[in-house]
Amino acid sequence: MESSPSVTSLGQRAADRLTEIMGGWGTLGSFTAITLLYLAVNTLPSFPHFDPYPFEFMTFAVSIIANYQAMIVMISQKGQLVRDRIQQAVTKHILLSLLANTEATHALVHSQREATQTLIEMVRALQKASLAPETSTPLSTGVVAPSAINGL
Repeated sequence: MESSPSVTSLGQRAADRLTEIMGGWGTLGSFTAITLLYLAVNTLPSFPHFDPYPFEFMTFAVSIIANYQAMIVMISQKGQLVRDRIQQAVTKHILLSLLANTEATHALVHSQREATQTLIEMVRALQKASLAPETSTPLSTGVVAPSAINGL
């Protein structure tokens, strides 16, 4: 679990670390081994029985451990909830920025498309005008008709 020191307290970071440790197979195996050893010591005739059947002290100890583990897990979940909300806010901000950029890009593409269409229409109009039959121009002006240039 990644935690930011500015977001979580020392207690929340400790709860996160303990939750990581308690939630592993090693802890489960260790707890099972300790429980089996405790039961063996208190049931086998070769050992003194300090907590005979029905193992009231063990039941009490396991209840206390379970209560503390539940509280530690809840503290860790509360810290994770805060981190998730912060991450959600950051993600929302990023997505809104991307949406705004996408809309701006869409508007730019649309304006470029309109400008391109206008240029295409202008080129077609010029082509149409250059292919139109020439009107008579006086020879004294020195102007060469576009149809004469195309014929060269």
